[in-house]
Amino acid sequence: MVLAGPTPLVPAPETPLRVGPAPSNVAIGDVNNDKNADLVTTHGDAPLVSVLLGDGRGTFSEADGSPVNLGQQAHYIALIDMNRDGRLDLVAAAGTGVRGLMGDGKGGFTPAPASPFAPGQGMWKIAVADVNADGKADVAASNVESDSVTVLLGR
Repeated sequence: MVLAGPTPLVPAPETPLRVGPAPSNVAIGDVNNDKNADLVTTHGDAPLVSVLLGDGRGTFSEADGSPVNLGQQAHYIALIDMNRDGRLDLVAAAGTGVRGLMGDGKGGFTPAPASPFAPGQGMWKIAVADVNADGKADVAASNVESDSVTVLLGR
């Protein structure tokens, strides 16, 4: 299908955003509960994620305490409310397991208890959905080095 008229996407006022080193994957969600979209990005080979708080007009600024150390390099990330407290948390595919960080509702994150979850070999990609229809977010992670998929059910 071809859409007529102007392109549906235009650059935000201050893009590209300078975030280093080597931003590689990004997730979008409201991590500081101000009703504006925020960005969280991984950093290539570094064990870091940066948190960029949005102002609702397409402008972003780095949150206090950012970048956050994940403890291990990560690739794919997602923002979900793991513990259903109304604040977005971060899950990251980090090679040997899924790392979880609990959001504080102000743009900050701290390691989740028992993180990393479900060790696996080559766990670099994740997807989030409710796979067992219980109303809770679940995480599926591919384990490229062990030819398997790990499913983590939300509680």
